Amino acid sequence: MALAIVCPGCDADYSVPENLIGKAIRCKKCGETIDVKARPKAKARVTRDDDDDYDRPRKAVRRRDEDDDDYEDSPKKKGTSPVLIALAAILLLGGAAAGSYFAFGGGTDEPQPIAQNTDKDKPRTRTEDTTQPKDEPKTPAKKETVPAEKAPAPAPAKTETAKADTPKTPEKTPEVAKAETPKDTPKASDTATVDSQIPGKITGKGGTQTGISYDRYVAGIMDPITLQTVKNAAVYIFCESGGGAGTGSGWFGIEPGIVFTNAHVLHMKAPNTPKPKKLEIYLNSGMPNQRKIPHSKIKILAVDRNIDLAVLQIMNEKDLPPPLKVRASSECFEGLRLSTAGFPFGADPSQISGRASHEPEVSIRPTAVTSFRRNDYGQLRRVQLEGGANPGNSGGAVVDAEGSVCTVIVEGVHGGGGPSSGIALTMGVPTEYCFGILAGRIAETKLELAYKDGDKVHIPIKIECLDPMERLKSVGVAAWIGNDSKKYRSPGAKKPDSEPGDRDYVEIPLKYDSKKKVATGEIVLPKKPDGTVYWVQPFYSSPIVDRYWEPGLKYEHKGEAGDRVEANLVYKPSFGKSRTVTMSQAFAASEAAEGEGASRADTRQRKYGLTVNEQVLPPDGSDSVQAAKLRLSFLKLLMPKVVSGNSEDDMLRVKDFERINAEVKKSGAGALVNKAGEIYKYVINTTNIPGAVERHYTGLFTNSAVEALKATSFELPNKVMKPGETWTSTKDQIISFQDPPPTDAQGRPIPNVKPAPVRTYHYAENLTLKYIGTRTREGRKEAMIEIDGKIAQAKGMSYTASGVVTGYAMIELDTGIIIDTHIDKEFEVDTSVKGIKKAASGFYTYDVKRSAAN
Repeated sequence: MALAIVCPGCDADYSVPENLIGKAIRCKKCGETIDVKARPKAKARVTRDDDDDYDRPRKAVRRRDEDDDDYEDSPKKKGTSPVLIALAAILLLGGAAAGSYFAFGGGTDEPQPIAQNTDKDKPRTRTEDTTQPKDEPKTPAKKETVPAEKAPAPAPAKTETAKADTPKTPEKTPEVAKAETPKDTPKASDTATVDSQIPGKITGKGGTQTGISYDRYVAGIMDPITLQTVKNAAVYIFCESGGGAGTGSGWFGIEPGIVFTNAHVLHMKAPNTPKPKKLEIYLNSGMPNQRKIPHSKIKILAVDRNIDLAVLQIMNEKDLPPPLKVRASSECFEGLRLSTAGFPFGADPSQISGRASHEPEVSIRPTAVTSFRRNDYGQLRRVQLEGGANPGNSGGAVVDAEGSVCTVIVEGVHGGGGPSSGIALTMGVPTEYCFGILAGRIAETKLELAYKDGDKVHIPIKIECLDPMERLKSVGVAAWIGNDSKKYRSPGAKKPDSEPGDRDYVEIPLKYDSKKKVATGEIVLPKKPDGTVYWVQPFYSSPIVDRYWEPGLKYEHKGEAGDRVEANLVYKPSFGKSRTVTMSQAFAASEAAEGEGASRADTRQRKYGLTVNEQVLPPDGSDSVQAAKLRLSFLKLLMPKVVSGNSEDDMLRVKDFERINAEVKKSGAGALVNKAGEIYKYVINTTNIPGAVERHYTGLFTNSAVEALKATSFELPNKVMKPGETWTSTKDQIISFQDPPPTDAQGRPIPNVKPAPVRTYHYAENLTLKYIGTRTREGRKEAMIEIDGKIAQAKGMSYTASGVVTGYAMIELDTGIIIDTHIDKEFEVDTSVKGIKKAASGFYTYDVKRSAAN
């Protein structure tokens, strides 16, 4: 017998055999899932001819909700997204500085994918699926899905010429269908379930939950329909900024009209970067039906500069490709075969047969998961792949056999032939970040200098958020006093357990401005006992997670909180006095095509330090701005380090370092200070060191260290300041690069080739300095200064620059000399040349401490 059913998505009518009761079919018009339930018999219908031909590929038909005009006409819908509400509790591992993280929770009535019943009664063992993660949460059994176009035709009515044959069971389909959420779906705070945008997990050699055999899935073999769906969703991106133009890749995903790509494809990876002058997106690039989305219809919703991800929205455009489904990167495993979808080399004519100059067609190329890269908190930060990409693939989707996005191409390691060669290793952004950026989450937390109010200590806090759809519900912070034994407290959707010695725990809701994407407030705690520290752990709530805790970190600034009183900030050098000064600089600087340089969290910084005796001398009259001279007698070097995250490794062997350090006292430096207390010039002298090798390394190490002395000085206001009052100071900075010498096919330097000229770039640091208050430390009264600055294009320069400067400084009130300072700087300078988009980026950390004068 046949049953008459109606698609809830488009009202299409179907007749299906009774043996499908309890299962589900897919509507071949809109793709909606239809539950086949027992119901009163409807009047028999004649089956259409094409219902039998379910093996023939069909042109994709968009769902009804993709035609709705109200989405395109409304650039931003507040509230809960149907996709995001159904997300399972999967950790999003991201954020800036200390790292931002995200957990996805289930517990809604939104659709989820339906699992095949393959091997559902067969017990899971390690021998069945050795690639499955050990901590994979169990998911409830789900109904079998049969696409409508592949559903068996109902038996025809018995007549003289027709027999009631039993329909055959249809073959499994690789398509991913939506389904109703089981009634027992756990809540957002419970264990993970499978979301409608996250396809079913691999269940063993019997197959996946969406019907593809295990072997076919692991091999990454897409069927023709899935392949075409992926190609349709891939987009070619052209971007033009102040310094030049570049291209990249992107893809429609998660929600209608949403496009994901990299921040560096938009030339917006560095902080404070302006939006592109021109941005274009091409659908069906290079094909006869190519379609260009102009700049005016593209909205940049959010940019996660730390993880290098950006999300765009296409405005007021209909007939856009359906969004690709997304699988959590943490569900992938080493050896899984995937495919990259993107546009290698962009429209470079030299890479196109016939040297045609037009938008390229999408390239689908094989790759495979080879490893996972995690940050200091054990959270997934990069997915490592084996090849499959070149410059131009940045921002492109990496999909599995089901056509689900598993990671996003972000960077690669070139082979020996340079950028035009194949890339040996490719890195991808975990897809957890894609969900998190739409749902809303914390991006960066900044703690300001503490001040006293009675017997309480106040720590102002400012949290920047990524919340383009205004779905973030609340932001708060937990704080307490505890021991200094641990480096951090674990992040997660569960409140971290307390440790022995924890006390005075408080949770403080912050005021969140959804327009500015900033949460602000103050942490209020008692004065901490000696030997303890303040711990701070931000948290937030969104439609898909009740509460998520970021890593708990120590409030690093040591010493007493300040008193909010007026202070006279004037430079008053005390000639003849000397003191011990320890200074260090950690830095990483690089130049990359199309802005593909690493983020701060991915860099390995070189750190050089030096201890000197500093003596203040009267000005020598060599110029009119000079107020004092500094004589620096070198005492000892600090072991050069390679800094990566929270770890530091020695750069030299101990015996080599000791040989160099034995000679450092034979060298020294001099510096000049202006009338506002800023060091504006210094010179290092290493001529007294006899050995050429020792002289070279002493100069290298000491120059980097003394640079910190200059970088951390700034002009004082030379007047009385009230608490909270600010002043500004501008510093001119320079960065230089020299192209490496050319090499032959074996990578050996070519002899008798003139070195490339040194290229020098200028940029401006525009600092805003805020006076917080005063305190007494080590017998000295000092003013507390908060530093916040932006990096901008230098005057008279044609190339652009952007970035930020943050930190603090303690100023000795008797002399106006900076006695303790810490500054972090991140910048990017456009170094594009001859139409090739390039950028130089740098990450610097400076520390300087001065002892009491004698």
